[in-house]
Amino acid sequence: VPPPKPGVVDPAVLAVDEKCGGFSMLVSQVDRLPGLGPTVTGKIFSGHIGKGDKILAKSLDGEVLESGKVKEISVVQGVTREPIKRAVAGDIVSVSITGFQPKWTQTLVSHSKVPSIPCNAIDPPVISVRASVNDSPLAGKDGKYITMLSIGERLDKEALTNPAIEIIPSPTRDYFEIRGRGEMQIGILVEEMRREGFEMSLSPPAVVKKQGEDGVWLEPYEEVVVEVGNDHSSLVIDRMSTRGAHITDVVTMPGDRQSVKFEISTTAFIGMRTWLREATGGTAAVVAEFKEMRPVSPPPPRERNGVLISNTSGTSTAVDLTKATRLGRLFIGEGVEVYPGMIFGECNDNADIDTNISRKHDGYRSAGTLSTPAEMKLEQALTYILEDEKVEVTPKRIVIRKAILDANERKNAAKNTAKGL
Repeated sequence: VPPPKPGVVDPAVLAVDEKCGGFSMLVSQVDRLPGLGPTVTGKIFSGHIGKGDKILAKSLDGEVLESGKVKEISVVQGVTREPIKRAVAGDIVSVSITGFQPKWTQTLVSHSKVPSIPCNAIDPPVISVRASVNDSPLAGKDGKYITMLSIGERLDKEALTNPAIEIIPSPTRDYFEIRGRGEMQIGILVEEMRREGFEMSLSPPAVVKKQGEDGVWLEPYEEVVVEVGNDHSSLVIDRMSTRGAHITDVVTMPGDRQSVKFEISTTAFIGMRTWLREATGGTAAVVAEFKEMRPVSPPPPRERNGVLISNTSGTSTAVDLTKATRLGRLFIGEGVEVYPGMIFGECNDNADIDTNISRKHDGYRSAGTLSTPAEMKLEQALTYILEDEKVEVTPKRIVIRKAILDANERKNAAKNTAKGL
């Protein structure tokens, strides 16, 4: 975008300025540039702006939210950013601001009488996950950034440039609540942090609920479109129906495929992306869009068995893992460092089983054939765990564990929960 000539204002621009009452620009992108601070990029809708001008931020409803000053105006030419002194209507510019932090869908104006620029509102977050420090026995061995301060700084940086992410610190500053549009989006963020050297513990995903004006709690509902082959469509419809989804439309697509549209609560849809990928062999295409808030419905039935839990510290051995396969399926293989409270498999029934998989065996190495473990990715682990479990995330490990590592303390906590204490 060529920079405008400083000090020269087109008469047509002045006419628009007088008609609209001043400068206005919709915030289309937010960033934080070194030495400049909060910087927004967008196309000037009306008026003109110069360095040092006073500026206001207005919401879509026309409410004045913040005020500040223009620190610098710049344009991007090729791979370089060049400062300019003045910009007029029609220019696409970056405006660095002091005094407040602009947000998406806000309108920057020169004075309060300038109307807000209409635009589509951003869909609200529907899923939340609590991120806290990694407090397992293996904490600090793999990661570079392990404190709440470093985790919080990275999350705040993400929230600044990602319009669909919200970060809410706890009152006691012992965790950060990450809110997003789905478990996949949160999983992508955590995976990026993991590769950057962060360690953390994650809670199970929870639905972001709101209380209505009449006191009734509301939860988000989504419109989900699943495009799948005809050989899998009946299976998908049956599974979605068991989780309370309602079919609103079915369209036959070319290539023996169907597009099925559902309405389903976000609570019931958690984990369904993973199931759809596995059940259809990765051939299903899923698109979910926020629809509206509705009264909270009963949660879907539990579909998971109990888990196999390590009760000692050490390294998993092939002998013990082979014996454990009689109890259920495994999530880890031989030679993995384990600790008490770490989950290494899923049981064949609903009860949790604590067992030792790190004994020292002399004279023989294995007993039978050890099957390939079903290792979980981050998104799968998040949707798998229950309320009393966590996901431990490090640059080298993604493992599931109990929130309370000691077996006796878990039993006491379960008894107190059953008594309502």
